[in-house]
Amino acid sequence: MEAGKYINPFTEEEERLMIMRDLKNVVDTAEEKGINKGIEIGKKEGIDIGKKESTIEIAKKMKTKGFDINSIINLTGLSKEDIEQL
Repeated sequence: MEAGKYINPFTEEEERLMIMRDLKNVVDTAEEKGINKGIEIGKKEGIDIGKKESTIEIAKKMKTKGFDINSIINLTGLSKEDIEQL
């Protein structure tokens, strides 16, 4: 054997299968990361929507109890336009 020559102990089929397995692992890992990121974004969006809906419900109650618009704005952070549409 010549110095520096590498003898591959695997057949072409074995190499192909190892490469395919490695690629599948990369794809599976990327897919899992993508799914987890999507879940994280979905949870955050759901929380944000829930907070907004809760704030609107509080503003509606305040409006029916006779609170003035400026007080509702200061306490809820909603805009004057949002409150007027309730």
